[in-house]
Parts: sequence; C-alpha cells; structure tokens
Amino acid sequence: MLNIQVVGRQRLVDILKDKIVIINFIKKDGSPRAMNCTLIPELIDTTPSYSTPREYGPLDIITVWDLEAQGWRSVKPETIISVEIVE
Repeated sequence: MLNIQVVGRQRLVDILKDKIVIINFIKKDGSPRAMNCTLIPELIDTTPSYSTPREYGPLDIITVWDLEAQGWRSVKPETIISVEIVE
C-alpha cells in the first residue's frame, strides 16, 4: 500500500501509466470510495469521445481511467486515503 503524501502526485501518475491501482478516497459528499483505475493506454477506451484524458488535470487533481465505469474520473490527492497496486 502506498501513502500518497510520501509518494507524491507525479510518482502516482507514473505508477498509473504502468499498473492498475485501487485508489481509496473520500468523495465530495464525504462518503468513501474505492476506484480501480489506470493510465495504461491499452486499457483506455479509444473511441473519440473518451480518448483525450484532459491532460491529467491541474496539479491539484489526478485524472485517471476508471476501469469499472469505463470513463475518466478525477480525484484530489488530499482526499486519497490509500493506494494499492493490483498485481
């Protein structure tokens, strides 16, 4: 399990480019969520409406491909509780 405060945003993005991870975070409404996500190009839907990832968002946002929802999602690093690399 990775600690985002120790690993840092850019290192997490680098990991997402090679791995599937489970990001556990707190949603805007205060409820917890676990999201299976990645930035591995082969796992991202390449149809025109989904192919552009919004350039990973501003520095206070991490944009990822949600494998269950099959769409782009954003998460704020400060809301992340834990990150687990899926083997």
